[in-house]
Amino acid sequence: MAIAFNRGQWCIDVDALARAKEEVAAEHRHIAAIVPDRQKFAMWLKSDTKAHFPVLTDVDSGYAMSLGLAFPVADEMKHVMVNSGWDPSVSQGSDNWTLPIPATSSSATDGIVHARFVDPDYRTRMAIDDMLAALRSAR
Repeated sequence: MAIAFNRGQWCIDVDALARAKEEVAAEHRHIAAIVPDRQKFAMWLKSDTKAHFPVLTDVDSGYAMSLGLAFPVADEMKHVMVNSGWDPSVSQGSDNWTLPIPATSSSATDGIVHARFVDPDYRTRMAIDDMLAALRSAR
């Protein structure tokens, strides 16, 4: 199974995961995405991307924080984001201004993580081909 932490309902990485779904399903593997957004926004993301896999809600990024995969947004960045018309507190339903670090992990049925990719630069994600290779090797 591949689990991908995404920063929110605007995240294009979920669209890439949705396009890879057929390849993943053909090999009897699974994908799940985790976003910090409230359920209605997660469902919009699932619908917009035609994702045929779970898009889970991580309230207040609690799970991401427990894994060391979340960070508080600095005041200067909050100002930039709001002035750009992007306010995660609306979709998250919280004023805690915490975002997950984009990360993807792959595990086998034994629950052991066999591959992971974590990069604080939100523009860098695990390549879909690398995720597929990790899923294939985690039998």
